[in-house]
Amino acid sequence: MLREQRDLLFEAGCLLDEDWISWTVSTNNTAPMSNPDELVGHSPKIAAVREKILALLSGEAATHRLPPLLITGETGTGKSLLARIIHESSSRSAAQFVELNGAAIPENLLESELFGYERGAFTDARHSKSGLLQVAHHGTLFFDEIGLLPLSLQAKLLTVLEDGRVRRLGATRSDPVDVWIISATNEDLQAAVRAKRFREDLYHRLAVMTVALPPLRELGDDIDILARHALTRACAKYSVPGRRDISTRGDAAWRPRRVGAPAPERGPGPDGVEHLADGRDPRGHPKHRARQDHEI
Repeated sequence: MLREQRDLLFEAGCLLDEDWISWTVSTNNTAPMSNPDELVGHSPKIAAVREKILALLSGEAATHRLPPLLITGETGTGKSLLARIIHESSSRSAAQFVELNGAAIPENLLESELFGYERGAFTDARHSKSGLLQVAHHGTLFFDEIGLLPLSLQAKLLTVLEDGRVRRLGATRSDPVDVWIISATNEDLQAAVRAKRFREDLYHRLAVMTVALPPLRELGDDIDILARHALTRACAKYSVPGRRDISTRGDAAWRPRRVGAPAPERGPGPDGVEHLADGRDPRGHPKHRARQDHEI
């Protein structure tokens, strides 16, 4: 998916970093998004995501509580970014937003990272350490790739959700913790429940409310909007000069190619210079200029 998005943006001469490529980009170039209405796009699937988030936040205003939230979607759809947006839009925005990726931490370290440990709990435990659940006290813990959580730790996490208390490794008592858990996965957790790889009771605790993020290929005309928007931000970030409105560049107006469309072919022009198939002279392209400068 990131390759498809880059393919749209690379044609305009500005290659973006992966963290800039997402359908949930803010309309503000300097501040993080703090309002679900700022989700870019007009497709029905984006509108459905926006409505669910607004319903969640409206419910918080009425009940002063936030239910556990499960975000589903393929890799690259913006699950972690959406989680941060929701946190910053909630009443917990002044507190910590702590991220934990189940795929990035070895299984033998995951328990101590999540729950913490006391001095002497294991070899080299020379001092006590708070786990991420305690670090996120009064804030939000975003647990990405929740489907990779081992069964042995699923029971401990369920206890935290049910009792609101956490016990460090090697501790003899539990400490109260007030944390909102947003989890995310790119797999079918219900299928994992049926396969006995994920606890059913934990699934229902985590998925009190769910939001499904659509992949880029299902966003239709929003792809054009997102490509222009991300390109504008990237050009501002890298101070690319001489960029007018990229959607209206006169006779040589840039038009993002649809995903799957063939790339423009090159061919020699009447002046002996190799041109793109649409007649554009690549010598004005920023990558071409950079290459010339390097050769000089």
